[in-house]
Amino acid sequence: MIRNRKNVIGAIGSIGIAAVFLAVFLPFFAGQVFAEKGASADELFKKGDALLDAGELSEAQKTLREAISVDSGHYNSYVTLGIVYAEKDMLQKALVTFTRAAELKPLEIPPLLNRGEVSVMLDDYDSACKDFLAACRLGQCKRLDVAILKNRCEPNN
Repeated sequence: MIRNRKNVIGAIGSIGIAAVFLAVFLPFFAGQVFAEKGASADELFKKGDALLDAGELSEAQKTLREAISVDSGHYNSYVTLGIVYAEKDMLQKALVTFTRAAELKPLEIPPLLNRGEVSVMLDDYDSACKDFLAACRLGQCKRLDVAILKNRCEPNN
């Protein structure tokens, strides 16, 4: 069968337009897919944070660990997971988790204060002192009083 020339040109034109469309927009769509992978860690973090606020600690723990498995450098998930561990009295895991958060963002104060609080709970005032002093050097001195009151920490160190 012979095709109508207009249809053949139309088909070739459609293929050409599709090729141009893919060449122009495929990188954009691929970027969206990769961006959504990063966003999924954010979404999981937000869900885990909400679960923590609702007091659902086991579900929060599971969700935050999932966020970290999606993005092993997701700072907020580490900080919040450390809080969950502390709330569940899993203090050694809390210390490890806050330490990882501090490694990810060494100039951030929350992991230092939180790790210091856990150290106080473990009666490890030397470690608490180090964290509270480090946080104080970064501009947050509100918990330094705990260690000073216990005569465990010299603020001039």
